[in-house]
Amino acid sequence: MISAKKAYQNLLDGFERGRRNGQGGSLREESNQMRELRSFQRVYWAGAALAFLTDVEARRASGPGLDAALRAFAECCARSNEEWTAERVLAHLDQSLGAPRFTRHAQRWLDRREFPELDSTLRALGVARGARGEAIFGATPHAAIRDAIMAPAPSSNAPGAIAEKRSPTESQSQPQHAQ
Repeated sequence: MISAKKAYQNLLDGFERGRRNGQGGSLREESNQMRELRSFQRVYWAGAALAFLTDVEARRASGPGLDAALRAFAECCARSNEEWTAERVLAHLDQSLGAPRFTRHAQRWLDRREFPELDSTLRALGVARGARGEAIFGATPHAAIRDAIMAPAPSSNAPGAIAEKRSPTESQSQPQHAQ
């Protein structure tokens, strides 16, 4: 597992690649013509930027974050044979968050030529580039949000995790995790 600083460093580097690798069109245009324009970096990292902005907004509102929304989508819909438009996926993710956060960010940025604005959000989280380009963390009232975004997901195998309830038959044949 990588550290939170390394994870943010990877995001900062990726966002910069996305900023640099556009062809000058809107995100919608470059997404629709991604193969022809070879705008994979722009489309991928702009999408990651929108997901990041959505996650921060949801956590500021004390709601579930991106990880919870993606988990809910995976549980209900990932194995579906139905066709999923981008709008339908965003609507489902918004439903998991309890507000139209994904849709709002997508609508704001899809028809713009510039890369999504992240500087104010990163600054609010206390994330910046150091003198050698590395991610550094500063003191901020939103440090808990910054840290929660990169925190490992709870695992039933983690020390102190609550054991799953099992039937008496399962308990005899399969060991439970210690509490």
